[in-house]
Amino acid sequence: MALFVWMPIAFVDYGSSMGDLSGSTAVSEANAVSRVRALADAESNYIESQHDANAKGSLQAGTIPELRKAGLIDARISGTHPFGGYDYGELIGPEKGAYLFYTVPAFTASKTPYWWHAVPGGTLISKLFRVRTPEATGVRSFAVDESGVIRYAVRDISKPITREEAEHWDTLQ
Repeated sequence: MALFVWMPIAFVDYGSSMGDLSGSTAVSEANAVSRVRALADAESNYIESQHDANAKGSLQAGTIPELRKAGLIDARISGTHPFGGYDYGELIGPEKGAYLFYTVPAFTASKTPYWWHAVPGGTLISKLFRVRTPEATGVRSFAVDESGVIRYAVRDISKPITREEAEHWDTLQ
C-alpha cells in the first residue's frame, strides 16, 4: 500500500521537474531580443550625447564597454562573458555612427544519448537528472544595426558574425 501512495507523488515530482524546453527556449530568445534592442537604443543615446557635446566633431559609435561605462546598458552584458545563455558582440564601423550588435547562443541543449532510451527507465532518469546542458538557451542568433531592424537566423556554430552575413538574415516581425 505504501508503494501505491508513493508512486503518484513520484509522478507528480517527475512532471514538475521536466520543465518545458520550448518554453525556456522562447524565454531565452525573447530576453536576447530585448537585450539587443536595448543595445541599439543605448547606442542611439550615446551617439546623440556625443553630438550634443561635440557638434562639429565626427560621431563614433560606442563599444559595449563604453555603453556600460556610460550606464546605458545592463552591466552584465560584457561582450566577453555569456549572459542569459547568449554571447554578445559588436562590430563598430569606421563610418560615422555605423555599428552592428549581435548575440549568438552560448550553449545549446545536448541531446539525450540514444542509449538512454534503450535502458529501462532511462528516459525518466534523464529527465529527473536533466541530462542536458543546464544553461541551454535558444537556437536563433540575433543582430541589429544602425537602422534599428532586428534580424535573426539559425546558425550551426556560435562564432562571431559579419555585417554581410547579418544583412541576409530574416527580419524579426
